[in-house]
Amino acid sequence: MCLTTGENPLKILVANPGSSTLKLSLWEKDQERRSSVVPLHDQPALLDQALSGYFRSIDGERPDALGVRVVHGGTRFRDPVLSDDGVLADLRRLRPLAPLHTDGAIRTITALSRQFPSCPIVLSFDTAFHHTLLPEFYRYPVPESWTRDYGVRRYGFHGLSYEYMGHRLKELCPPLKRDQTVALHLGSGASACAMRDGVSVDTTMGLTPMEGLMMGTRSGSIDPGIGFYLESQGITSGEIEDALNHRSGLLGVSGTDSDLVALEAALDRGDPRARLAIGMFARKAAQAVAQMATSLGGLTLLAFAGGIGEHSIQMRASICGHLGFLGVSLDPARNAGPSPEGGSSDRIVSAGDSKVLIVCLKTREDWIIVRNTRRVLGDL
Repeated sequence: MCLTTGENPLKILVANPGSSTLKLSLWEKDQERRSSVVPLHDQPALLDQALSGYFRSIDGERPDALGVRVVHGGTRFRDPVLSDDGVLADLRRLRPLAPLHTDGAIRTITALSRQFPSCPIVLSFDTAFHHTLLPEFYRYPVPESWTRDYGVRRYGFHGLSYEYMGHRLKELCPPLKRDQTVALHLGSGASACAMRDGVSVDTTMGLTPMEGLMMGTRSGSIDPGIGFYLESQGITSGEIEDALNHRSGLLGVSGTDSDLVALEAALDRGDPRARLAIGMFARKAAQAVAQMATSLGGLTLLAFAGGIGEHSIQMRASICGHLGFLGVSLDPARNAGPSPEGGSSDRIVSAGDSKVLIVCLKTREDWIIVRNTRRVLGDL
């Protein structure tokens, strides 16, 4: 193993596993050189084959270190850590909190260990960013024994995205504007976070990534009694969980698609169910902004990120249109126009008379993973 420092920083492979795919990117000098998405196979031999194919595509360059995103770290992991057998055992114990994503992370870590047995692997956790939540924000109004014995509490997610957003907003926005920030990470998964100068105060996702905003295929927050009622009608808990995770949200309401681009095209054709799905998504996101602003005692900055937050001009306009009572005013030309910073999509999109500064960002979770990996290995 060769860990270079100083003028020759580590060459880091970032692995960002989802439930069925694995994004790989090679970084050097804090710049992404080559990225690819491969299937996250259940069978180790097939996953090894997919990884080998990626390395052939980058001419066999070998990393000095590996950085892996893990969705759920519970209360055990509040900082990035070097992976070892004990850490993997802890991840397996945390598995019930996010089984699909945790399984993918464990498969990724073990596969990378086979490919690069002498390479250090640093894990970065989405939940770690929210360890600053106070009890009044992370505690659910449920029996104490549920929290004490089973860990039922709000953990929050999209932490790597929010950490980057906090970092970028410090470069773009004055300190007074950052004191009451609501950040929206809007994509196939969606959440809101109340931040005070880059520190998490409150967030909409909870014990699992199902709570909060309406999403691509996830319902977000609904009446808990719906599940009990459906079980009384003969639908099993497994069927209910599958439907709420994979057949709800934009897909469930529209009946056709979970992709906002496709739904906006359907809306242009006059599809009433697409109109309903998009309208519900926007209203629920706006309601979440108001909820997070309550946790902060006001709103001075609203930030959009994620695939939808960054790219959908129409969705940003719809959400901001519901928030005029909070002093939110979007500039249509800025919202639709190119970034003044050239290649970056980061820009201020609020009107000149808006009481709230509105910013559109391209989030860079992998950049945070690279920074975490370098810090843990003493290269930063």
